[in-house]
Amino acid sequence: MAEPHATQHEPLLISLTGLMSRWSSFDFQRRITAGCGVTLDPVAVNALYALGLLGGTARPSALADGLHLSRPQRRN
Repeated sequence: MAEPHATQHEPLLISLTGLMSRWSSFDFQRRITAGCGVTLDPVAVNALYALGLLGGTARPSALADGLHLSRPQRRN
């Protein structure tokens, strides 16, 4: 059985989850940049979104973490 506190906030949590999934969708981000007159490839849109979440500036390692990227493997 759910706790009363959790049940009370369930509609809000469902709405916030839907909002965040929409904001983080590539299609939504692409429409926002296109509406500003900017044409970017999907990788660039994702990077700009990550920079925005990081406050607008970030070290390359912080941006890579935000984009869930890792260092390429060295070839021998």
